[in-house]
Amino acid sequence: LRWILAAQLRRRRPRDPGDPLGDALERLAQHPQRVELAFSDREPLRDELARSGRLAELSRRGVRVHALPYHSHTLKPLGAQAAAGALLDDVLGRAFAS
Repeated sequence: LRWILAAQLRRRRPRDPGDPLGDALERLAQHPQRVELAFSDREPLRDELARSGRLAELSRRGVRVHALPYHSHTLKPLGAQAAAGALLDDVLGRAFAS
């Protein structure tokens, strides 16, 4: 849930020259939680994270990264909505089965 991580990143104080993603990951390490990110096909943020090596870092830190079909950031095609719904069902099913 990319918007959750994005909200965490925006909370950074303007005077803090640190790494907002690194800071968010450190907070997650201190308070373990399940984090799942889903990106649509050709999502610019996913590409940026991959280029910078941060996507691999997220995976090493236990963040599960999922790829959704369709090039639709807003999940407008019905197929994209169905894929997102199926992913959400799977994630919630695993969470409640644990």
